[in-house]
Amino acid sequence: MLVALPELCYEFDGDGTDEASLGPTMTGGTYSAGGKLSSALDGGATASVFADPATSVAGDVTVGFWFQQPPAAGSGTALIEIGNTAGGYVKFYTVCNAGTITQATVSSGNVVIALSSVISGWSHVVFQQSGTTVTVFINGSSVASGTIAIDSGVSGIVKFDATGAGLFDQFFIASRAMSASEIAYLYNSGDGLAYADMDVGTAPAAPTLAAPVASQASVAYALTPGSDGGLPITGYQVWRSDNGAAYYYYDNIDASATTYRVATGLWQYPVSLKIKAVNAAGASSFSNSQSVA
Repeated sequence: MLVALPELCYEFDGDGTDEASLGPTMTGGTYSAGGKLSSALDGGATASVFADPATSVAGDVTVGFWFQQPPAAGSGTALIEIGNTAGGYVKFYTVCNAGTITQATVSSGNVVIALSSVISGWSHVVFQQSGTTVTVFINGSSVASGTIAIDSGVSGIVKFDATGAGLFDQFFIASRAMSASEIAYLYNSGDGLAYADMDVGTAPAAPTLAAPVASQASVAYALTPGSDGGLPITGYQVWRSDNGAAYYYYDNIDASATTYRVATGLWQYPVSLKIKAVNAAGASSFSNSQSVA
């Protein structure tokens, strides 16, 4: 399967380097052998790991990590907090109690999602925010969801709580709501997946735009998608030219659309259109152009 890579990905292989080379290097971390894939970050020995990350996610976001709780962990153990210290932010916070993840708090306590996922060995924990809905995935499967009151994105600090005794590995932030199949892919049947081993999708191939069909009410352009590049097409861009030469961005089309319609009489001069398909990896090249007077 192909996925679009997360913006930030920390493998914790003895240091706090972002494998994507976009985020800051985490400082103050203590690393331990015996991680999920290599070494791991020791949450019990680490307080705030970095401030003001380079990526500020405004809108949908997916946050995930591998976690192993030690046998002697007590109750009320904070796993991870992501957000900032001011108001108007989204904060993901989980609590682990003697081998069971018991709750997930989102938006600094606005939402508490009840969980009853037993941790045995390493567990893959993912928060997926889509609009105002946050879904929690444990070991590749959706286990609970809740609705948040705000949707301000992630910015500010990432904190592995000092009381959060346990090991963390393969921590990532993606500035979109990853699909359930992508999350299951990262879980990889319990084996995990290193950042370097992820297959990266590409932008889609150019779609095809059919000749316009006019009626009394509208002019219809049928569109045929090309290859999706291994990632779902999320929509189409409509580009317009009023002189047949210079094109400018004009409109969006839903991913499910097969036709683009323009009301008859809306345009008073010859117009040419091209479209681009879009997925998480980017936009395609232009389709062929079609004109209508």
